[in-house]
Amino acid sequence: MQEVIREKGTSLLRYYPANGSLELRDLIAKRASQYGYTLHPEKLIITDGALQALYIALASVTNAGDLIAVESPCVFSVLEVIANLKLKAIEIPVRDRDGFDTGYLKKICADHNIRSLVVTPNFHNPTGILMSDIVKKELLSIAEEYEFPIIENDIYGDLYFGNERPSGIGSFDTGGWVITFSSFSKTLAPGIRLGWMHSGKFHAEAERTRFALGRSVAPVYQEMVIKLLEDHSYDKHLRSFRKQLYKQAKDVLEVLKSHFPDGSYFEDPQGGYSIWGSLPEGVDMEKFYAYCEQQRILFTPGEIFSLTDQFRYHFRIIFAERITSHSLLALQNIGENLKQIL
Repeated sequence: MQEVIREKGTSLLRYYPANGSLELRDLIAKRASQYGYTLHPEKLIITDGALQALYIALASVTNAGDLIAVESPCVFSVLEVIANLKLKAIEIPVRDRDGFDTGYLKKICADHNIRSLVVTPNFHNPTGILMSDIVKKELLSIAEEYEFPIIENDIYGDLYFGNERPSGIGSFDTGGWVITFSSFSKTLAPGIRLGWMHSGKFHAEAERTRFALGRSVAPVYQEMVIKLLEDHSYDKHLRSFRKQLYKQAKDVLEVLKSHFPDGSYFEDPQGGYSIWGSLPEGVDMEKFYAYCEQQRILFTPGEIFSLTDQFRYHFRIIFAERITSHSLLALQNIGENLKQIL
């Protein structure tokens, strides 16, 4: 960042275009083309993080009282945006074998007027599940049939553990029905509030909504990301970061599967940030979370990933944070303690 400030000087104090730097939008589109995604720079909007992109997308295609479909479990920040916009949500199960229950979605669409679908196909938060290309294409087909936009969260797409980056739903879209958004906060640093969205056929509405929200993203962040994309430092960083995430995911998952009681279940993430787990029914979850806090291991309760109580015995653990031998031992102690309680 200091290098960018030295190079750009006082030019960083001027206003940038409301949609963001054209140079940055060009670079984002160019990089996306390397993994089969056609993004048009003129339909890209630079946002103040992924959550703002989601807000813009939903505000652009819905009205208060509309019914939208969301994945279940669903990250709580998405549910908060939905509530803030006074929308109604219906939950569609995420499945570990292919990523989404399209049969249930079809039934819902036949019975209700669904105005949009919000989905994270690549390394879904919290489960880490990767949606198959077959299901991605099927979701797009359903959206085209019932004429509603898919709002695709691709924030974890670069954090794959396999050999190649997965495609997005938008890479199969020829009609502009997919609004894709992402962010650099998960791959660079949480404080870098810079995201982007590709608004497809809904660009005019999205542009108006973005303009109404005021100032553009901080120029220093835009110029920093431009520099990282131009000299390929970003991709070099990603290669190292993915290796770190994969090792930490393996280490945490091994402890969970080896030391937690029979009847527990843990998803094996194929990328992303988190592991989704569940404990045998009957466990006192309040005592479990209290003991975890004593051990300085923080799980996110499963109940906040749904508007129902279906995930009462589930929890999410983030493996992207620094994992040490001490934290792995604390996690092992939590599991062994649970065995004694049950």
